[in-house]
Amino acid sequence: MPSYGAVFQNPFTVLVSIHAINLEQTLENIAIARTCGADGAFLVCLEKDPASFHQLFIAAKERHPDFWLGAEYACLTSIEALKSAAMVKPDGAWLEDIGYEEYAANSTMEAEFLWEYHLEHCGNGMLLFASVAPKQRPVNSISLAAKCIAPFCDVMMASGAKSGTPPNIEKVRMIKRALSERKTPVGVANGATPGNIREYRSEANLAIVRSSITETGKEKIVPELLHRLMQAARN
Repeated sequence: MPSYGAVFQNPFTVLVSIHAINLEQTLENIAIARTCGADGAFLVCLEKDPASFHQLFIAAKERHPDFWLGAEYACLTSIEALKSAAMVKPDGAWLEDIGYEEYAANSTMEAEFLWEYHLEHCGNGMLLFASVAPKQRPVNSISLAAKCIAPFCDVMMASGAKSGTPPNIEKVRMIKRALSERKTPVGVANGATPGNIREYRSEANLAIVRSSITETGKEKIVPELLHRLMQAARN
């Protein structure tokens, strides 16, 4: 199985998040992302039935076989998302909820199960992204949660209090310190902007961006916004 470092060569990785509405819109956004120098994209399924999304994802991957494409299933449970990912074998899958139960006797039982399922069914090339302390499952100790979850994901994501808001930089630092021995890559889940991405770059390995690069009310990447963010991320 390839490691994160083997897949992404830049010191700081930028992945765009694309709400996949239809094939034309998705391909247009992928083309913009590639032109602006993004390292890859997560295509987001917004439906409970992912059948049409799977057709779209396969078509997009056929058009861009050399561009990293991951999948996120916004309306499915984590195991449903992995079962769906197993059908299309994306380059990565992002689970917002890895199933960590802070006060359970076996706090990582669900995370272990999801990791094993991913290894067995989703292909050797798929990286598993997992959020620590997501908004729907807050924890008291982020450091402990990060240490417990780390064996069961390839990349750990820090998110803000709500969608589109950046995580507190101290939260990112806490996760990074907790993972210093394992050296698990740490990512910023949305909220990164040209104004704050340099600060995140000093603590994290990657950022997944959407709200700061899309036109308000539309699911279209604005090239000028992404270009500005990429300049801040690279320079």
